Amino acid sequence: MSMTHTAIRQSGNTEFVSRLAGRILGYFARVHAERQLEALDDRMLHDIGVARSEIRNMVRGR
Repeated sequence: MSMTHTAIRQSGNTEFVSRLAGRILGYFARVHAERQLEALDDRMLHDIGVARSEIRNMVRGR
């Protein structure tokens, strides 16, 4: 395998790992946001315009 092929392959691996890390960090950020919102009482959720049943979809952007 030539140096060019090796460099392209390493670049592809780096991009894959970077995308994977971004997805993992995004997942943990969403879980954290869900837990924080779920810890609020219903009155506080109402004040910010969120129903308890909407938390998961809101955090996930649906």
